[in-house]
Amino acid sequence: MLTVTLIRHGESTHNVLALWSGCTECPLTERGTQQARAVGAYFADTQFTKIYASPLPRARDTAQAVLDAQPTPKPPHDFTIADIREQSFGAAEGHQTCVREPGKTLEAHFAEGKYPILYESEKHVAFPGGESVEDLTRRGEKAVRDVVLPHVVNVARSGGNEHIALVSHGLCIAQLVGAIVRLGGGTGDLG
Repeated sequence: MLTVTLIRHGESTHNVLALWSGCTECPLTERGTQQARAVGAYFADTQFTKIYASPLPRARDTAQAVLDAQPTPKPPHDFTIADIREQSFGAAEGHQTCVREPGKTLEAHFAEGKYPILYESEKHVAFPGGESVEDLTRRGEKAVRDVVLPHVVNVARSGGNEHIALVSHGLCIAQLVGAIVRLGGGTGDLG
């Protein structure tokens, strides 16, 4: 059986300031570092087969805390998985999140350097230079195929058990969960 554990990174400096983070390399806060150590301690008795992480520092540092807490011998790890990085917000990154002003188009907001939270019905819309939710969905499906599926195949062939961890970001994790359900048809069969 394959067990997949999804872990969101600890609190980052952009989280505290309510800024669009996306692919910006913002570090963990002191609280975020404590959260990373706490999640590492929580999984200290869980023997992961492999630990994967987004290359962004907030996820990579959280994954390192999980790895550091693992028993010896430490599991293999890859903290360079670009497909599980956060959604790119392009020009919005580093700007405050805001609410859309009534009667104002998105383009008018963008022209003023304002980047409002997008509606659920706007999955196809991206901030200038960024990714849409549809783009992130495709990337999440690719990550499941490239990262999770090889473990599914290995478990099916060996009859053994594996437990992998993916340390990522909130919006990406939501898409990874959806991709696992869609690609597995709700049956757990991703092959």
